[in-house]
Amino acid sequence: MRRAFSPRDFLDLATQINKAVATREELYVTNIEEAWIRTGISRAYYAAFLYVRRLLGLSRYKKADVHQRVIERLKVEGGGYKYIGHRLSMLRSMRNKADYDLPPAYVSTLRDLERAVKLSTEIMNRARRLRWPPRSTGAL
Repeated sequence: MRRAFSPRDFLDLATQINKAVATREELYVTNIEEAWIRTGISRAYYAAFLYVRRLLGLSRYKKADVHQRVIERLKVEGGGYKYIGHRLSMLRSMRNKADYDLPPAYVSTLRDLERAVKLSTEIMNRARRLRWPPRSTGAL
């Protein structure tokens, strides 16, 4: 029986892509390296986003503004939540560039992917140490 999907699986995939690209592993065809990097950045974001959204109790919220809602909810909570909100916002910006911006406006690099994996890991590790849901009852 297959285990249930976890947001952490996206981070594991992003980490594997990062390693494959960094070591020139034969996981990909050379001419699509940037596509792998962009995919890794996107998966790193979704790992952190889905993890934090679930902790906030917003998993059932499906409206178009869900990404901004999660980030804003974290920022208004203050302290460690605010820090995570800012980091998630940075990671979202990276994901948006990777998913929507084409060269020459944006060319993704291995360094971008490494940064995305690091940010996602940091967000998830910090979130794990906080109390959920936050004490504030202010719904956005």
